Amino acid sequence: MHTLLRNKMGKTCLWGAVFTLAFVANLDAQTLLSIDFSAAQGYGNGPLLGQPAGAANVWSKEPGTTPTGFDVQNGALHVDQHGGANSFIMISFPLTSTGLLTATWEWQYLGLPDSSVDNGFVLSDSANFNLDNDGSAIDFNENGAMTRMTTDTGMINAINSDGAGAGTYANVNVDYRDGRLIPMKMVVYLDNLKYDLWAEGVQVADDFGFRRNPQRGFDTLVLWNSGAAVHAPEEGMMLDNIVITGGSSNVPHWSLFE
Repeated sequence: MHTLLRNKMGKTCLWGAVFTLAFVANLDAQTLLSIDFSAAQGYGNGPLLGQPAGAANVWSKEPGTTPTGFDVQNGALHVDQHGGANSFIMISFPLTSTGLLTATWEWQYLGLPDSSVDNGFVLSDSANFNLDNDGSAIDFNENGAMTRMTTDTGMINAINSDGAGAGTYANVNVDYRDGRLIPMKMVVYLDNLKYDLWAEGVQVADDFGFRRNPQRGFDTLVLWNSGAAVHAPEEGMMLDNIVITGGSSNVPHWSLFE
């Protein structure tokens, strides 16, 4: 009886110390965007464009484009692999020019194990979206820190570039086609224009360069649905629990994703 009591008290004291340290370390971190696609946040079933209801900051499109395949279903975002033109949809967050940006999210492949998708998650500077003189629609070369579920290999990968609009994707052995839920973490170092990425605890990117360097900082989350992959209508990706935080230090409990 006394042994159980001492063990329980010891564990309580240990967790108290951990939470205290986490609180102290979090004092200079600020949540910039938190999205769980729930009804409590104003999300309802249907197209993501214009949601959440009644919010000052909603998911938007570039003029002249029509994002397709982005639909909220039962408290999560489903991205359907539709084919056709590339689709982009975006939401802004407070401009951050220095220090760190940390993004975490969960995604999950919805499809057959012998198929694949081409869907991406990007942090970018909206000031870059017309750099290539295309008149309206953003494109891949105008974006920043980029990761995706790729149709080429069925792997999760990330762009590594010199910041001028080109670059190559680096593949690692994180295959998403078994349909498991994969926790993701991206850390952006704005002061030296680099980023790191983890997928389910495996490091995908280590000091990778942005596809396009920001003019001011990062202020936009962009999702893409590539027209290059055309599969069955029910195939796609589920995305949920997005959190973007800015500050001069990382958030301790997010190290669990590394």
